[in-house]
Amino acid sequence: MMADNDGYVVSNYKVSAEIVRTTDVPMKLDSMHIMYEFEGSFERVKAKHYILASLESYCTTVNSVRDSVKISYSIIHNGKNIADKESIASGTGTLLDDGFGGACSN
Repeated sequence: MMADNDGYVVSNYKVSAEIVRTTDVPMKLDSMHIMYEFEGSFERVKAKHYILASLESYCTTVNSVRDSVKISYSIIHNGKNIADKESIASGTGTLLDDGFGGACSN
């Protein structure tokens, strides 16, 4: 974990997910909400950075389905909710404000 590389100890780490499938066969994934809960002596900005870096770079599941599945996450760090159902760029089909008139879509 990146926190270890920065000299921090992470404890009581838990990850869970809520999955919604389509109703049509073959009942593919429609959306995924990932919930992270952990404790650490680092600031919440760093906690969120660690989770986002993990989601964007290291999570095989997220990177395998992100083109077709709406993905969101929540983070509880040291007992405080620091991110609640925030979305990442995924199969939502909405335009991102990229500074170029919406050239990027997710």
